[in-house]
Amino acid sequence: ITTTPGTYQVTYNITDGSGNIATEVVRTVTVQTPNDMNIVLASQYETVECGDMFTAPVANVRNSCGESVDTVIAQGTVDTMLPGVYTLTYSYAGALDVMLIVSVVDIDAPTITLAGESELFLDDCVLYVEDGLSSVVDLCEGDMAGTLTTDDIQVSIWGVAQQVYVNTTISDVADLFNELYAETSGEYVLVYAVQDTSGNEGISERML
Repeated sequence: ITTTPGTYQVTYNITDGSGNIATEVVRTVTVQTPNDMNIVLASQYETVECGDMFTAPVANVRNSCGESVDTVIAQGTVDTMLPGVYTLTYSYAGALDVMLIVSVVDIDAPTITLAGESELFLDDCVLYVEDGLSSVVDLCEGDMAGTLTTDDIQVSIWGVAQQVYVNTTISDVADLFNELYAETSGEYVLVYAVQDTSGNEGISERML
């Protein structure tokens, strides 16, 4: 098949390992000369990471002979801070409209900053006090601190010697840690995890 106007036939056939030949199937392809103007985009799909700059490409306008005679810009807007699918339209007199589909995606995890020290040394039997988080910032959602509940902040206690994870939430981590490990010397890691609305998980760690 070429770009030259005309009718073309593509024949499909196959033979299996035993020599049996399949019934041929024929596809007819017609290449037509366009009657009017055509709007041409290099691609009708674009993907943008949340927070990135996006400028819609300029489309070419070609006549029926394929010659470029003009350009056209997109109509519509894309909010790169709000994940979703956006449709931009290219219009030109004498040509069919062409749509550009723009997908804004969020693949970056939130950044968690701990309040207090990231490494603490506790004497045996001294109770652990949880300092919480200083901030949770997401590229798309901005400062998430005001929208998070204590159940949204998951904490896992990792006992290095025990090789065991114990999962809880930030509101209960101090009580659970003191109940399990306050009287047991050793190294422990508290792993804090928060997900944004796109499911990207940010983590931070505190060493005890």
